[in-house]
Amino acid sequence: MKIYNQKSPSVITEQYFQFDPSFGPYVFFLRQKMEESPEIIAKFYRYLIKKFQQHPGLLAPFKDVTIIEEHEELIQLLTMSLMPLSVHSDSYQMALAFMQPSCIFYCTPSFKETFIDQHIEFDTAEDEVSNLRYFVRLVLERCYNIKTGDYRGILKEVRNSYGDTIRHYRLSVDSSYIHVHSGTVLPPYNEDWLKMLSVSN
Repeated sequence: MKIYNQKSPSVITEQYFQFDPSFGPYVFFLRQKMEESPEIIAKFYRYLIKKFQQHPGLLAPFKDVTIIEEHEELIQLLTMSLMPLSVHSDSYQMALAFMQPSCIFYCTPSFKETFIDQHIEFDTAEDEVSNLRYFVRLVLERCYNIKTGDYRGILKEVRNSYGDTIRHYRLSVDSSYIHVHSGTVLPPYNEDWLKMLSVSN
């Protein structure tokens, strides 16, 4: 297993948000899915939960993401639960990442070939704007129960050596495994936050 780190932190985003890597939200998601799934599928979810519970250090926030290199089997099980059975990993583009420290800890061969091997960066100024917009949306929806309708994902432009845009990729980010909470009392809702999402990149 190889971890692909970003070359620099997201300064603006980290000024307003704190991120704690943990597989706790994933296990919480499995518990919810288990309750509403047929018994045969629920058994699989129970098995996954049991496997992760054997490593409690991964279920609480941790700082050193390199510890997951010692749990390759768990990561393989995790990806099995997320990747559709009808697709082949060589052609399916998917990656798993932590927000802070910014890193990709798993990606399919197709994702690696398209993005990693082509040295496409995910920490540009444009990415910072997209990330900030994404987290504002999460806070509005999870903490204020306000549906934003902003689901544009992350748009990546690939340029050639002359600076011309030759390809576009739109990445969809699944927030099912992210818990959002405030460390203090939530400030009153500000309509400007929602207006911010309507500004074009």
